[in-house]
Amino acid sequence: YRKAEPMWNVKELNRLLTKARAIGYEVRIITWLSKESTAEYDELVRITKRVWLEMMGLPYDHFHGVQYGATKADSIRRYLAEDETAILFDDNANVRKGWTMGEAIDPIETDILDFLRGLVG
Repeated sequence: YRKAEPMWNVKELNRLLTKARAIGYEVRIITWLSKESTAEYDELVRITKRVWLEMMGLPYDHFHGVQYGATKADSIRRYLAEDETAILFDDNANVRKGWTMGEAIDPIETDILDFLRGLVG
């Protein structure tokens, strides 16, 4: 996980996420842990993914490292008011299909940076 290369221009992504947070958006990282794992390994994966986020300087409000295959919407459902929606960026079609919290976007088909530019103005 530490060697993963960013898929987008990190400097621009950081700028847009910072701007989104400044106007009231909350950034949550919801990531699956390893497919086959133990509790100890899960914790190491969580730590490593957080370290990577810090190395990239990505601004976020909350980190959710969830079991592989878990419905990611379940990770934040309790944090949202009934009238709130959330936007998910995920390359997995099944994850997007299970996202009942608002808009689910395929980052392969939609440029995240362009989407965020439209969101924050």
